Amino acid sequence: MDIKPKKLAKYFLAASIGAISAVCMVASAAYLYLAPLLPEAETYRNVRLETPLRIYTSDGRLIDEIGNRRNPVQFNDIPDVLIDALIATEDVRFYSHPGVDIQSLIRGFYGFIIGRRLGGGSTITMQLANNLSFDNDNVYLRKLKEIPFALQIQRELTKEEILTLYLNTIYFGAGADGIGAAAFVYYGKPVEELTLAESAMMVSLLPCPSTCNPFSNPARALDRRRTRLANMLKEGMISNDEFN
Repeated sequence: MDIKPKKLAKYFLAASIGAISAVCMVASAAYLYLAPLLPEAETYRNVRLETPLRIYTSDGRLIDEIGNRRNPVQFNDIPDVLIDALIATEDVRFYSHPGVDIQSLIRGFYGFIIGRRLGGGSTITMQLANNLSFDNDNVYLRKLKEIPFALQIQRELTKEEILTLYLNTIYFGAGADGIGAAAFVYYGKPVEELTLAESAMMVSLLPCPSTCNPFSNPARALDRRRTRLANMLKEGMISNDEFN
């Protein structure tokens, strides 16, 4: 016996509503469970960006630093090309999503199911959430906490504050914590003077700072830099002439 198209449509609609309701209920229950485990807003709004022990000569000349280098910067110090390179590579919908990109999560989950790498589901805000906390959690609990924590960060901080905190706390390799220290370590200049090519290089270090940096593997670093520039070209952030 054939099922009429209208009946089929009704069944499909009912099934869809049921599935969406189930997902919402599970998400709500997970949030209620995880919410008390999330850090208080002040713990990351006023995160202390510790600097290394610096040793100077009697005339004020720096001769040594003990510990990872860190030189916190303000949002206005960060060049636009660096922000564009970061967004084009890590989170193209950064300014439009609420801290979590559902489309990217679905794509990443689908890629996991079929055994193909279709891009990660973590937004910049989710990466920041992971960087700020959850060090002692196992990988599955950490991933579960990232989503509600990212939503919380989004409510508490502006997009500019999120980008600044992210770039000040991420590790860039070669003992450089944060973009301020990384600009000095790799190029011997303040972050506001980074060029387009240098900014793309900085962003290319993020997934593998110790093994992808130009000190440890120059050829690989140049290839990764070109990929980041290609991402910017694809998103219309730079022209063909700038890319070339």
